[in-house]
Amino acid sequence: MMIDEPGKESLSVLADDLEAHDQARYKSERAEYAADLELYDRQHMTVIAAKLRAAGPPLPPLVRTPIIADIPVGEDPAHLLALLCLAASRYLALVITPDVTSTRYARDVLDAVGHGRTDVVAASTGQHRTTALLDPVRALCDAAPAWLPLRWIATGSPTHLAELGRCAPDLSTRLAVTQPDSHFGEAPVDAEHVLATTEHLWLVLSDTVGNRTVTANEFLSGSERSVTAVINSHPHRDHPSPAMPLVATAAGLELPAVLFTRRRATLDDSGRVLVETITDPALTNQRWVSGTIDDTLHACLQIQ
Repeated sequence: MMIDEPGKESLSVLADDLEAHDQARYKSERAEYAADLELYDRQHMTVIAAKLRAAGPPLPPLVRTPIIADIPVGEDPAHLLALLCLAASRYLALVITPDVTSTRYARDVLDAVGHGRTDVVAASTGQHRTTALLDPVRALCDAAPAWLPLRWIATGSPTHLAELGRCAPDLSTRLAVTQPDSHFGEAPVDAEHVLATTEHLWLVLSDTVGNRTVTANEFLSGSERSVTAVINSHPHRDHPSPAMPLVATAAGLELPAVLFTRRRATLDDSGRVLVETITDPALTNQRWVSGTIDDTLHACLQIQ
């Protein structure tokens, strides 16, 4: 007997049910957090209360939230691999690239793997730069429930995120951000702004990735023909590329590949991240900072 595929209406109802479940659980966890904090304050348990405040209230579940990808896809082939990994998610909603050439390339990549409905925009468009960046992000935020953050997964420079925060801080507060530090030295002012103002920040450190690399052709050997064609279009597909874009993407997708701890993080004058070694949860201005890479992902990468 043939079983019919669920219709669009059934899938819509399922999505609504999942959203309602996520929202109910989030409200319950927030209420429990507030009740615990009130109890510790009332009982003058100041150390525990300080630790709870430093950790911050629980976040909503992010696994089914829209993804904004900030990717310089025309650069190292690892950025291409990152985009292909993100394209495997049905929640990829927007891709931001640094220029028009990269936008065309990203559009070709997404079309080739069946993501033709995902918007791609170039942030660097002269006098219309701010509008080109803000308008699509605001549209996504407006369309999403107000209680739900959007995932911002970057694989390169913090400049676009910093610009968004300066021009529209109301939008940046809606984002759960995964950001590598590999380009902080090129834009230390932007990096400082991101580190200081991004409340929900998962920072992937260069020290975590080290000298690990990935080669596009080897990493996705045996893939579908459409994916292979995309990889073969990259001029440096056979060359090892720093693995940071791929590691940051795995972290942003919440794959069990990168382990994080909460630490106070600051920048020196060169844009290098300085991580506080003290593990006191009561310290303020803490961020999620990458520690180690899971063995499974480590086995997929090369050491140069």
